[in-house]
Amino acid sequence: MHRRTRRLGAALASLCLIGSACGGEGNLRPPTLVDRLRILGVQAEPPEIPPLEDATLRVLAVDPEGRELGFVFVACDPIFDPDPGAPTFTACESAANLEDPEAARALFESGDARLLGLDLASPEAVYTPPRDAEGRPIDLMAELPAGDPRRRTGGSITVVVLAAPLEELEAALLDPKAADLSSTETALALKRITLSEQPRPNENPALRGLRSGGALLTPRSALSFPPGVDVTLRAEVTPESLEHYERLRPDGTNEKRQETITVSWYSSAGRFGDRRTQAGEPNLFRAPGPEGPPPPPAGGRIELWMVARDGRGGTDWMAFEGIVP
Repeated sequence: MHRRTRRLGAALASLCLIGSACGGEGNLRPPTLVDRLRILGVQAEPPEIPPLEDATLRVLAVDPEGRELGFVFVACDPIFDPDPGAPTFTACESAANLEDPEAARALFESGDARLLGLDLASPEAVYTPPRDAEGRPIDLMAELPAGDPRRRTGGSITVVVLAAPLEELEAALLDPKAADLSSTETALALKRITLSEQPRPNENPALRGLRSGGALLTPRSALSFPPGVDVTLRAEVTPESLEHYERLRPDGTNEKRQETITVSWYSSAGRFGDRRTQAGEPNLFRAPGPEGPPPPPAGGRIELWMVARDGRGGTDWMAFEGIVP
């Protein structure tokens, strides 16, 4: 197990230095266009957990080439300093630790970074608390004094997710030094899970569907987009998604707030008017037509994705297929 973990750590460090995983490539592609391997969303269920609890992670990764993908999940736990004035941080949040192979390997050697699961073919993994030498789960907040406000404001568990073609990931696992990764296409995403003792922890938002022309469409609905014509779309969430919560002010008092759900839009062809909208707000989508926008959809088929985020770590998404006659 330990040897396999070290190999995966070395492979991750090597992959992260190549392609789009750590920084990507500058280009003029619309940010909503999915024409290469991308991670569009990562969900944690639940998005906020107390110490000693688990969370299930799942990934929305899209590859236009249709290759079988592999996934690596790496977790860095928050470090709470007993000093009330000290910041809370994780080792994964430093870009230098991800871009420098030696620094990345050192993260695994020190235990500051942990692999979550060893099933490369699965887009899901489970975050579990770290364990001591005897296998007992560790309470990451144990050193905080009772009544410390950080028990409620919490800290972030940082999870790094890497997606790449499964065959190449497996080759890197077998021999990271010998594997030729110079042309490997990769995608990288960071996900934060809130660790706190909030009495009412955050929950993920829930998308109801896609509203178009007065109808509420679900992923099973048949969508048709006229070529080169603007169509108005709206992402709708359940009323329960707009949670009320309290945020602790610096003076120790509570501020009451309500969530705002932001939706990110993506498509395999065509173009959106806005990259992001608030849930319920209109967004224009234009499918490829005689005068553009490129690229034309293969076989007249278009895929659409909308990813909803509540600004506190909660995420949900829906995927749709449409036809351009």
